[in-house]
Amino acid sequence: MSFLSEALKAPGRMGAIAPSSPNLARKIVACAELGTAQTIVEIGPGTGPITREIRKSMAADARLILVEINPQFAQNLVTAFPSADVICGSAEDLTAHLATRGLASCDRVVCGLPWTAFPADLQTRILDAVVAALAPDGIFVTFAYAPMNHLPRGKSFYRLLRERFSEVGKSPLAANLPPAFSYICRP
Repeated sequence: MSFLSEALKAPGRMGAIAPSSPNLARKIVACAELGTAQTIVEIGPGTGPITREIRKSMAADARLILVEINPQFAQNLVTAFPSADVICGSAEDLTAHLATRGLASCDRVVCGLPWTAFPADLQTRILDAVVAALAPDGIFVTFAYAPMNHLPRGKSFYRLLRERFSEVGKSPLAANLPPAFSYICRP
């Protein structure tokens, strides 16, 4: 099973034909300021390139929860990251996923979902779930490819971020092809 074959099976769920580069993963994780976070959620970890960087940066006593909708990827994540709590399910159900683990919120949400591949209603449902799950002093970090943010779904996503978070920062992710940037959002 390869990333490309899974992408071809479900192009509406996956926005790329290759996993995130190590450089992009490092930059995204740096934006998330994981040092003090006790509960970290990654939504859309795929094959785990960002997860590997999270593991390097998180505190030894922090909890990592991975929410992956693709069953094959979820199974591979269980094997690759045995100390992580892997959930095969939708990010739309994030608060329910946390509640079943006795958690009311999380400190960080790091996201690799292909926002511009999603219709506005799905973008809305997932973002609402992130906002509901994030602690008041939490941070939500995601990324987008620069050309895509000018398309209608990219503009819609940015508008939804601005409506839901009091602070939405953008940071370019240098040396990435295609060019990418991160959104760093705080409640």
